[in-house]
Amino acid sequence: MRTFHCFISTVFMSLLLGACGGGGGSGGAEWAAVAALWAAQGLYTAPAPAPRPEPGTAPEPAPVPAPAVPNEPAMLTSVDGEAVGANCGYGGKKVMTGRDSNANGVLDAEEISSTSYICNCASDGWVDATGTTVQAQSNMCYIARDDAAQVVLTLPANPDVGALVRVKGGGAGGWKIAQNPGQAVYADKLGGMAGAVWTARDSDRRWASVASSADGSKLVASAWGGRIYTSTDSGATWIPRATDRGWYGVASSADGSKLVALDRFNPIQTSNDGGVSWSAHGPIGDWASVASSADGRSLLAVEFTGRIHVSTDGGENWTRCTGPNAPCDRDRYWSSVASSADGSRMVAVEWGGQIYTSADSGVSWTAHESTQDWYSVASSADGMKLMAGVYGGQIYTSVDGGANWTARESSRPWQETAASSSDGSRLVTAVAGGQIYTSDDGGVSWTARETDRAWSSVASSADGSKMVGVVDGGWIYTSVATTTPGVDGSVSGTAADGIELQYVGGGMFNVLSHQGSPAHR
Repeated sequence: MRTFHCFISTVFMSLLLGACGGGGGSGGAEWAAVAALWAAQGLYTAPAPAPRPEPGTAPEPAPVPAPAVPNEPAMLTSVDGEAVGANCGYGGKKVMTGRDSNANGVLDAEEISSTSYICNCASDGWVDATGTTVQAQSNMCYIARDDAAQVVLTLPANPDVGALVRVKGGGAGGWKIAQNPGQAVYADKLGGMAGAVWTARDSDRRWASVASSADGSKLVASAWGGRIYTSTDSGATWIPRATDRGWYGVASSADGSKLVALDRFNPIQTSNDGGVSWSAHGPIGDWASVASSADGRSLLAVEFTGRIHVSTDGGENWTRCTGPNAPCDRDRYWSSVASSADGSRMVAVEWGGQIYTSADSGVSWTAHESTQDWYSVASSADGMKLMAGVYGGQIYTSVDGGANWTARESSRPWQETAASSSDGSRLVTAVAGGQIYTSDDGGVSWTARETDRAWSSVASSADGSKMVGVVDGGWIYTSVATTTPGVDGSVSGTAADGIELQYVGGGMFNVLSHQGSPAHR
């Protein structure tokens, strides 16, 4: 089966950072509100201002401001009281942020893009943790006050769903939150990578392909001989769309609103409303693979035995690659395609042929590497970091847009599916009838995940914190970044770091908010 490759620029990434700083970031209106609340509770100390220059000395030159993004709505933050309930067992604050899309100066309900909570402690204040080992209790807040050694706080063994644990640094020794057997912490807000733990979703179908929005919340999957399915909750639930057809590859824009799906031996189908409605466009073909730019305007599709096709208007019209030069000179056995976030750089791989790249949105192409059974390909957002897999061969990576390639991993029957994070550091692919493999170092090393299955397609969020894989004759599987399950996993921080966890059931804790850059393992 075929795959989708989702990529997004760093500009889009900056808009998708989560409520708790997106892995440690501390900029923006939302962080300012959170920092103020934490400061009021003694959890955050603002850095001292830069010293003023001595009289008579020249001041430092003012930094040149970054160019403004034209017509970008302002980011607004709203803080409300949160009553005692599931989100905060002892009440607290609800922090909501979003873009002021209607420019009325008010954060309306439909404009809220993220919500976080700053919850009250069970006690009136913070409990000093001065020993090196502490058994944490539900709904308690701890200050790790040991200058000589790290304070290790073990999570409650049997917490109720909704129970909180908050920890902040207070001593030079720092702190660590230890886990009990069967426990783990969702680490997507801590910059973690998905792939360690997978959860079966939906039903047993002949899943052909899957695609993801940049934040991993909106997914689309196609079933061969069945329907298209969409999800808006990272794969927890799915809604059937379209009608029964020979659906194959799918692709998505960064926000998940613009979708494209391949209907074999029929025109290509597109949706501009997240999969609710579909319309047919372009020529009839034996379609193999499709990729999309971040805005959904630039599309790239190939046929199993045929040509490269490019659209620059979201699939309304398509241009067939023809001409005297390879690869447009004849029909070829295409396997997979990928695109940069802006659609300017494209890559296509040929079974029994070479890798072809384009730096001008598919107008011209350049051949690379030797003739092999190339089967999968993925790209970073800028199109410079590429990964390609050979069926029965190795994985190859490039850091210069495809000009040079390095062989990686062992020879395996790599499936015709792969996906990349926006920076190209986090990769995911699969072996035909085997396991999923992930890499967190740009493809230098790989780790086998999950069990042997007939994986047909994989996809990833832009930061690699959420992944999804589908099985031909099986289920959909989703993965979210977590700490290592059990006693080997932990979250730790320094005197400048803090974190708030909430138990959500099944041994799992969510990160509600954090200050600084807590580490996890």
